[in-house]
Amino acid sequence: MSIAAVQEFLGKVSEDQALQKDLAKALEAENDRQAVTDLAKSKGYDFSSEELAAEVERRQQEVANRQEAGELNDEELEAVAGG
Repeated sequence: MSIAAVQEFLGKVSEDQALQKDLAKALEAENDRQAVTDLAKSKGYDFSSEELAAEVERRQQEVANRQEAGELNDEELEAVAGG
């Protein structure tokens, strides 16, 4: 279990449309963190829901910092605004 596994999984999601659809379904679950963690495990990625939350929070903070500095492009702004 590791943050590196979370990063690898999120990287794979960004390039795999089928996995994006599976992720969207997992995010609709009542306990979405656990559902995403279970989805990742079914695809061979091993990390905890806490590690997932920590990486998501880190990425959100990075985006916020870049936005404050005026470094986001239109596509990134749309992605943040859209979800």
